[in-house]
Amino acid sequence: MEETHNTNGEVSAESLPSTSEGRRQRINPPHVGNGPSTARHDVSSNKHGYWRSRGVWGRSPESPESLNKIADPSRTVIDTKAPFESVKDAVNMFGGNVDWKAYRALIKERSRNNEQELEKVEQEIPLYQKHLEAAEDAKDRVLQELEITKSQVEEIKLQLEKALTEETRALQDSELARLRVKEIERGVGDENSEAGKAQVTVARTRRLEADNELKSVKVELDVLRKECDKLMRERDAAAKKAEEAALASEDVEKRVDELAIELAIAKETLESAHSSHRNAEEQRLDAAVEREQGNQCLQQKLKQSEEELHSFEEKLAAVNDVELKLDTASSFLNSLKGKLAAYVETEIGRDEKDAFVQPDTLSAAKKELEEARSSMEKAKDEVNCLRIAVFSLKSQLEAETSILSSLREKARMSSLAISSLEAELEKNQSEQEVQGKEKKSIGEMREFSHESQEKTEETDDAKSKAHFARRELTEAMEEAEMAKASASTMELRLQAVLREIEAAVASERLALEAVKAIQGSEETTESSQDVVSISFEEYYALSKKASEAERLSNERVIAAIDQIKDAKRSEKLVREKLEAGFMGRKERKEGLRDATEKAAKAKEGKLKMEQELRDWRAENEQRRKADEAFSASSSDGQFKTTRFFWKSFDNGREINGSNPAKVTLRVNSAPDSNRRYSAGEGDGPVSELKARRKRSFFPRIAMFLARKKTQTVR
Repeated sequence: MEETHNTNGEVSAESLPSTSEGRRQRINPPHVGNGPSTARHDVSSNKHGYWRSRGVWGRSPESPESLNKIADPSRTVIDTKAPFESVKDAVNMFGGNVDWKAYRALIKERSRNNEQELEKVEQEIPLYQKHLEAAEDAKDRVLQELEITKSQVEEIKLQLEKALTEETRALQDSELARLRVKEIERGVGDENSEAGKAQVTVARTRRLEADNELKSVKVELDVLRKECDKLMRERDAAAKKAEEAALASEDVEKRVDELAIELAIAKETLESAHSSHRNAEEQRLDAAVEREQGNQCLQQKLKQSEEELHSFEEKLAAVNDVELKLDTASSFLNSLKGKLAAYVETEIGRDEKDAFVQPDTLSAAKKELEEARSSMEKAKDEVNCLRIAVFSLKSQLEAETSILSSLREKARMSSLAISSLEAELEKNQSEQEVQGKEKKSIGEMREFSHESQEKTEETDDAKSKAHFARRELTEAMEEAEMAKASASTMELRLQAVLREIEAAVASERLALEAVKAIQGSEETTESSQDVVSISFEEYYALSKKASEAERLSNERVIAAIDQIKDAKRSEKLVREKLEAGFMGRKERKEGLRDATEKAAKAKEGKLKMEQELRDWRAENEQRRKADEAFSASSSDGQFKTTRFFWKSFDNGREINGSNPAKVTLRVNSAPDSNRRYSAGEGDGPVSELKARRKRSFFPRIAMFLARKKTQTVR
């Protein structure tokens, strides 16, 4: 333990657990009154060490009260507690322990729950997108319905105003009629009748209102005529602009034709470069193929020479075996000759009998040998036929492999052609977009939305067709891969058949060598004019072995022929599938080409319609602003004392569709029967009605302009 004295007389220490002393000592400053509470260590503020690096023993830097409790700084208190008995006690002292396994499991569970929630959110995203689209559609429908209801409300307001005026007039007429009836009942004459005077005043006021309405209508007609002249001038200006745009579009078309010619020239040069590159690539591939073929031929020749050497060694071994057999047979023959000479001396009669029997057996053996020779010749012929078939199959296989390689090359070239066609389509689309931006047209305004929708549907259909064609192309490529796999299996089968044929040829060769050996032994016996007799059991065993070998060779040949037939059948099926796949691929290419052309045309038409609609909207907006400004200026200047009543002269109908004969005049309220109306007094109701009629003037103007526009378009 090390102790250090501060300037204030306090004793501080830096201590570590000592293994030699076996206990921990802590030096605290003296405390007053509260006992060991001042020497308590602040565990919560120091969880990962015994004490802080600075400060006095037993003094917590976070508790300033401990400084006030120090009485005598010269005194020191040494804590002589026992050391920690275990790590668990130390951990509990400095903050407690934690169940890390449970904590890790809890963390894993939380991460799993978070992942599940994330997956749920990802699954719900498209649903909410669909809900959003549905809400937007509903919003559009509601806005359309709101516009419709606004127009209907405007029409209903006009009809209501008309009905109110008619009602007020009807009330006035009924009141006057009631007064006139009362006067008639009282016997008042026409001259002194107040009802008649009231009728006269009402008629005068109505005539004044009619005159004012007529004046306002004339003023509105003048305004509309001026607007019509203005619209005609604008139409002429638009026609001139359209002619200028047509001339500009012709210039653009000429420029586009020139660019198309340049593009065609560039394409030709590019195609020539591609063809030269392709030829060079083909030459390189041909050279590589020839080199590989030369290596394969050399390897095959080496294998053939090794096989011939092996066959020569086998033949040499067979010749040695035959020589050994010949030596044994000659020795056996000499012994038999000696026995025969001894036996002839004793039994001459029996020898004569045997002499009569042996020619029969020899003739039978000769017949059997001739039959074996004929069967061997037949087997040779069949083997030759099989070799010819194998060679033909090899040639067909090579042809099929060349066809497959050409098909692969064609597929690669078709993919390159498709990519180049897509690039050209994109270029053409960009060029057509430029042409569509430069072209304008005046007519077909009402069919914009419908045609644009049709164009979008056509583009979607074309895109779907193109996607379907691409998918079918991938399916055709997969079918070609399957055909390649079946061709490889067919090659493996052919190799197996060839191996079996080679085995049959080897067995045939062995049988021929055995027959030759028998013939040689027979010739030697004939040349020596002696006969070697064998037992019937040995002859039967030999003939049985020969027939068994012949039967096995025939079975192998038949199995090889069956396998060749199966291979031909599978090859035919593969060829048919390939032809069908190529036909389908050709059709899909044509469909893809048509779909891309339709998509390009649809996109061009859509862009054209959108541009025209945009121009029409801009012109309409400018015209509407000009009309509003003109109507505002005219209403401020001329129509301060006039009443607005507008009637459409389009086929004698009003805007709201009522009869022109039902043109009504407005009166605010029922007139007093005792009051006389003068022309000057009629201005007050007229000005009030003017303020009420101003609201419906602008919608009627807009409807009139829209109707005139549609008529001019028709």
